[in-house]
Amino acid sequence: MGRPATARGYYGGVEAAFLRHQPFRSAIVEEQGGEKREVAMAQTGQRRSARVLADVPIVIRGEFANHQSFREETFTVTVSAHGALVLLAANVALGQKIVVMNPLNRDEREGRIAYRGPLHAGLSQVAVEFTQPSPEFWPVDHPPSDWNRS
Repeated sequence: MGRPATARGYYGGVEAAFLRHQPFRSAIVEEQGGEKREVAMAQTGQRRSARVLADVPIVIRGEFANHQSFREETFTVTVSAHGALVLLAANVALGQKIVVMNPLNRDEREGRIAYRGPLHAGLSQVAVEFTQPSPEFWPVDHPPSDWNRS
């Protein structure tokens, strides 16, 4: 007898491996004397705005450390007034500046990479944080009440 088959689940176009909760390690990138280093941040458990599950097509543009630019069409997993969790193939770095664009209306917001998870099937979960809260950027019919206080 062979090994039993294991089922792989998919949820809303996202493989189950992406949805497993990993302890979130927040970090900021600090630059001193031209050298970047990660600095751990205390996690308060308090979010600035609620997250909403939403599959929103977006385009992310940026520039790598070697000055090579990239542009990637992707989608969100969750959105909030302060940013989104997306799936990216680009090898982005913590603190890296990016631009998020809605391809339907060409609306753009500046942001930075706030978290990058491990690779799964060539993609990473990446948290994008807007430079300024932008609840109006996302097509959410009934946004959470805390999006108005952002």
